[in-house]
Amino acid sequence: MTIGELISIARECKGWTLRDLEKASGVSNPLISQIETGKVRDPGFTTVVRLMDALGLSLERAAKAERDRLSVLRRAGVWKPEKPCEHCNGTGAQHGVMDGGPACGYCGGTGKIAAEESGV
Repeated sequence: MTIGELISIARECKGWTLRDLEKASGVSNPLISQIETGKVRDPGFTTVVRLMDALGLSLERAAKAERDRLSVLRRAGVWKPEKPCEHCNGTGAQHGVMDGGPACGYCGGTGKIAAEESGV
């Protein structure tokens, strides 16, 4: 599940429209739509925090959605890390920062990861 899918499902479960989520989060309606449909795959940390807070979801849930997505891409041979994650480098974990992003899709920049949890 992608972060966009998670946001879409949570929004629909609350019975909210895109405009309702826009009002609650301060994130523009068009951007929310693009995130939900996968047109924007990396909405940025601040945007994700705003959306998760508005929907009453934890950042842990968003991180799990991203780990799941990266795991699928990795298994399909589509995703190759650009560079090692500075937090995970040397731990034996085979992952890294995608597209030069600020946080590793697996450990979220914490360096704390259980290989069994992530499916790595």
